[in-house]
Amino acid sequence: MSLENLIIENEITRALIIDDAYDMAPTSYIVLKTGDLPEIMKALHAEPPEVRAMFETVLVENGFEPDEIEEGLEEDAFILKLWEMSEAKTLTAKSTLALFEVFKADRDAKRAALEPLERLLKDRLKVKFDTQGTQYSELDGCQIVFLDLYLGETDAQSALDEAATRIKRMVNRLSDANRPLVFLMSTKGGVELDSKASELQKKASLLGCKFRTINKDEFEQHLPKVLESVLRDRPRAQVIAAWVDTWNQAITAAQTQFVSALRNLDLPDYSYLQKFRLNAEGIALGEYMQPTLLDFLGYCIESQTPISKMATELDRMDLRQAPEMHLLPSDQISELAHARAFIHRNYLEEKGFFLDDVAKDLQLGDVIVKLPPEAAGNQFSFPLGGLPAWVVITQACDIQQSNSDSFLLLRGTIKVRDWTSNISRDSVNTDVFLWNGTEYSIDWAKAQVSAIKISTMEKRLKQAGGYARIARFRGVEALRLQNLFASNLTRVGLPVSFHNRVEVGIELIVRQTATTQATIFKFLPEEKMAAIIDGRVLKPAAEGVRASSKKESGPAQVLAISPRLYDNFRSKIEAFGLENVAQQIRGALKSYIESTEDLKKLSEHHDVKKPILFGPNIKCDIFFETVKPDWKGMIAVLIQKPTLKK
Repeated sequence: MSLENLIIENEITRALIIDDAYDMAPTSYIVLKTGDLPEIMKALHAEPPEVRAMFETVLVENGFEPDEIEEGLEEDAFILKLWEMSEAKTLTAKSTLALFEVFKADRDAKRAALEPLERLLKDRLKVKFDTQGTQYSELDGCQIVFLDLYLGETDAQSALDEAATRIKRMVNRLSDANRPLVFLMSTKGGVELDSKASELQKKASLLGCKFRTINKDEFEQHLPKVLESVLRDRPRAQVIAAWVDTWNQAITAAQTQFVSALRNLDLPDYSYLQKFRLNAEGIALGEYMQPTLLDFLGYCIESQTPISKMATELDRMDLRQAPEMHLLPSDQISELAHARAFIHRNYLEEKGFFLDDVAKDLQLGDVIVKLPPEAAGNQFSFPLGGLPAWVVITQACDIQQSNSDSFLLLRGTIKVRDWTSNISRDSVNTDVFLWNGTEYSIDWAKAQVSAIKISTMEKRLKQAGGYARIARFRGVEALRLQNLFASNLTRVGLPVSFHNRVEVGIELIVRQTATTQATIFKFLPEEKMAAIIDGRVLKPAAEGVRASSKKESGPAQVLAISPRLYDNFRSKIEAFGLENVAQQIRGALKSYIESTEDLKKLSEHHDVKKPILFGPNIKCDIFFETVKPDWKGMIAVLIQKPTLKK
């Protein structure tokens, strides 16, 4: 479907362009910074008496003497008056040149950069557009917003904060379904624009599928394609937006229901609960009520029927064809995965990492580590990589009711999360554990269970005991770990875990001769050109197997390449020179220079175990860290893992 038809189908009728080019008026700072003060003074003193009388009035109104021109140049009001006189052709050409030559050139360049956008909207797409400068006004029904990142600011962080505040104020009162598509514009590109865009999206709380970035220098070549991609995916984006809105509304309604129910519990209710139930189990009131009320809050949210209806809509959404990426996959996935398995760290910090009464306070699912030397002085900011860990798999009531004098602990090893560990094996592990901003996983040893006396555990978990409780698993996950040890227990079915994503470096290597190879481009992980998506997929059924047979799954890792690689790819090949590569792959490389459609195929997700089809009968091999010594291929992608934190 053409871009014009997509505009009609999505009922796009109005757009808004926000850029300081539309209302730029010079300030004292700009004039004095860019102009030559002696020349300015000379030109203004040479103005005719009737012209000088006009701007001298402004000097007097601002507390200056009529002849204090130099002092007046430090006031924006005086500069604005001179600007108005210049625009009205009242000032001489010499004064206008001395005061505003650089400013006008800058303004004209900024407006010229926006002309391709204006022409696209007005002439080709027939979409009306409004303009705003630095002065804020309401959105007023526009379905697309083009927002300049800098808006006259020169400091990058100030510009980002201002842009985030501007767009958040503009859309905050709207539901996600009614919010416009937002395009962040800048004359900067690459990693700098992507990093700023990602931060702005979070600060302004924008839905990712309704947000894009575009380099102003790429308006002519890429803007129509970017618009087409966004509008093609907009129906699916609207489903996600409605999903977010439904949750927002359900949480608000559930909050009222939850608080009302909580207020219905009176003091006697707590007393009876403690006396006639919890005391018998050896459970503290607060320890019991917190998870219970969290479950009840979820129950209140579940009672909001629109969530169930929207979940059905989400089920029906066709995601077989992945939407085109604009930023690499979100790191929010890791926090969601951590939250599925662990209670929040803040809760344990309040309870304490050290325990005075382990029989009372140590619970099923608590994770214990031996403190490294870096933890001296109770500083819980140390890394965990390589540390052994133990998880409590004894029910707390067994200890509290004296049914056992020991804690059963399952041993594991904490490792920095590494997606490559899943390529060759399926391990029994906890896939995501967040600690001080670093992603870890924990490999559990099924057979390594130890029984530690309560008295020994008391000594270990006191302030100076050398050990600490650093995390607590949620109930179902704790039961799974218990089940690893207790083979006679029924298998516990768990919620599905999230996929992993990690930014990686990417290098393109080509064959030059039978014995030599060269690098066309190399991007480091921090340049965010590629990521690995690590998850599981259903294995294809063997031929002749019944459809009703048990379906098996296995680990899957795919390489996702950022669309920003398009232009980098093209420019790097041109800079390298087609004459410097083997004849067999010269044609394929040339097609990527000439055809954007061919190039876009490289941004699809690629199984890291299989070569990429690079051209007719040309396979691009995928290697990790180094090319195999016996490699005989013509072209290869080398994936570089990020530097692992400890």
